[in-house]
Amino acid sequence: NPPIDPFREAIVMSLKAGVGPQGNLLEHSPDQCKRITLDNPCLRLDDLARIQNMFKVPGWEDWKVATVDITFEKSEGPAGLKKCLDRLCTEAAKSVANGAKFIVLSDRAISATRVPAQALLAVGAVHQSLVAAKKRLQIGVIIESGEVREVHHFCTLVGFGADAVCPYLLFETMFDLRDKKEIFAKSEVSDATIMDNYIGAIDLGMRKVMAKMGISTLLSYKGAQIFEAVGVGKEVVSMCFTGTASRLGGVDFSCLGKEVIMCHELAYPQREGVISQPILQDHGDYHFRTGGVDHVNDPVAIANLQDAARTKNKAAYATFAKSHDEQVRKCCLRGLLGFRTIDKHMHVPIEEVEPAAN
Repeated sequence: NPPIDPFREAIVMSLKAGVGPQGNLLEHSPDQCKRITLDNPCLRLDDLARIQNMFKVPGWEDWKVATVDITFEKSEGPAGLKKCLDRLCTEAAKSVANGAKFIVLSDRAISATRVPAQALLAVGAVHQSLVAAKKRLQIGVIIESGEVREVHHFCTLVGFGADAVCPYLLFETMFDLRDKKEIFAKSEVSDATIMDNYIGAIDLGMRKVMAKMGISTLLSYKGAQIFEAVGVGKEVVSMCFTGTASRLGGVDFSCLGKEVIMCHELAYPQREGVISQPILQDHGDYHFRTGGVDHVNDPVAIANLQDAARTKNKAAYATFAKSHDEQVRKCCLRGLLGFRTIDKHMHVPIEEVEPAAN
């Protein structure tokens, strides 16, 4: 589809979607309408609480909600991640069999001894296992994670099967910053306003992402898996992202398990003498930081380029070109490619080469 302008053509776009069990599309009954409609896949804290307590509302007593822990014991090591995902798939199937209408995948049990599985892996594994068992339409999947914070996180979670997302840690962090007067220092802002402002930003961000693909409604985006995996191994794709293209291969569950334990170690250091820091480290994902993530355009390269442009300094440009090539090798797939040499007897005869004038 051609791209959509998410601003001028906003009238044709919608993030509204019904969540919960779906009946047989070929049968018409009042029960088909008994679903929850969300204006946005991002849930406020009170929204999630309402869904979890729906069974207390007259007429909705049978709408049970199963909460499944997506953390595992740190003592299990990297292998604990795969075991955790296997357990999630089993518990999801049991929840459907027990009549649950929603399953909430939550990492709130995280502690010094409990490590959270990556939210996207948990959602993908549960979604794909239910699809394979032909039970996906019988239950709604909600992810409650402290890992979620960016538009891309919401897009991938929804794109790989989540019906709704609750970024509880992000909300609680903003509440804490407000209470400490580090944000909104000059005005009183309620919890509801903070959550609504954030959800509004996520709403616009998701519309922009969907618009690039020419998708106008969330119903066409949810579970569509319109992604290509880069650096993800067949084992992971087979279990969590079935059918997604991953042409290069890459990391397996063991590698991902080591990664999540490394992140957990930053919050709960186990080594003696290491003090837990209240401030997250900035690894330079968006802005260059010395010793952080590599960027194609680092400060040294830009300084040499500016010098070459202003003073016509050929040496500065040569330094820029060399630095840029090195960074491309570190940051881009094309940097891993090289020219393949051939034997002299395989050279193309000059007579077969088309003249440049043509």
